[in-house]
Amino acid sequence: MTNSIRNYTAYPRRGNQYAAQRRVTGQQQGRPRFALNRSLLPDPLVYYTHWQQMTLTGAGEWKSARCIFHDDTRPSLSINIRSGGYYCFVCGAKGGDVIAFHMAHAGLPFIDACKALGAWGATA
Repeated sequence: MTNSIRNYTAYPRRGNQYAAQRRVTGQQQGRPRFALNRSLLPDPLVYYTHWQQMTLTGAGEWKSARCIFHDDTRPSLSINIRSGGYYCFVCGAKGGDVIAFHMAHAGLPFIDACKALGAWGATA
């Protein structure tokens, strides 16, 4: 019994070793790495007014619009035109940027939403 325990503990963990080899091999093969490029995201004001065809009202950094996440008759969605963040005071929909809004509106995962916005691509 003690020999089997001794033999078991004498072997190194191989999972991490093989994972490290796969990472090195993938980088050596010259595969492009993909990532989010925030500089390619549309301007929040352009995104909400032209892409989503929302009518924004109000002055300052926070604008109001009708919420598209529920049947809305009055502007209840507040949108920050600098960061793209939004919050609905009726249904509670909220997010921090244009990507979060696009994910919630279109029902897409993060990478697909970034691709749809044109901000996902190969990095050097």
